[in-house]
Amino acid sequence: MVYNQNTSNQQAAESTAFSILVCAGLSHFMNDMIQSVIPSIYPIIKDSYGFSFAQIGIITLFFQMMSSILQPFTGFYADRHPRPYALAIGMCFTLAGLLSLAFAGTFTLIILSVSLIGLGSSVFHPEASRVHRWRRAAKKALRSQSFKLAETAEMPSARFLRHSWYNRSASAQSAGSRLWLS
Repeated sequence: MVYNQNTSNQQAAESTAFSILVCAGLSHFMNDMIQSVIPSIYPIIKDSYGFSFAQIGIITLFFQMMSSILQPFTGFYADRHPRPYALAIGMCFTLAGLLSLAFAGTFTLIILSVSLIGLGSSVFHPEASRVHRWRRAAKKALRSQSFKLAETAEMPSARFLRHSWYNRSASAQSAGSRLWLS
């Protein structure tokens, strides 16, 4: 009787570990896909605002400084002071950056927006990695592959979303122009 109860508890723990890994992998996918959207919208930003390549480079610099250069420092801090809510805080920074990017009308606001997105990513990744390492009940290969799957799928997804949004937006503008001219 005790054996069956322990077996069911172990199966429940493995099921919970798998669901946590799936959620963490999906969160990682969404976070990285949002990061991939930034470089893919450079042509749209350049055309819409009339930016030079130097300004696009500055946008990239701020984005990479906040996401890639700051990430080891946030990871160093997270190793010494683990904060489980850092996953949610990182996603909130990313959301704030996306919302501000949607309404940014100046170069400075675009830089601030991509910096917030990068900051969200740099806060998110160390804690997401900790969640993957924390779930010892799952097999190591499953943990690493759920992270790698998110990284592999992000760029094609971001390109697809940008192209589908841009084409839909262009066709809507074209239809609006036809209605206006007729």
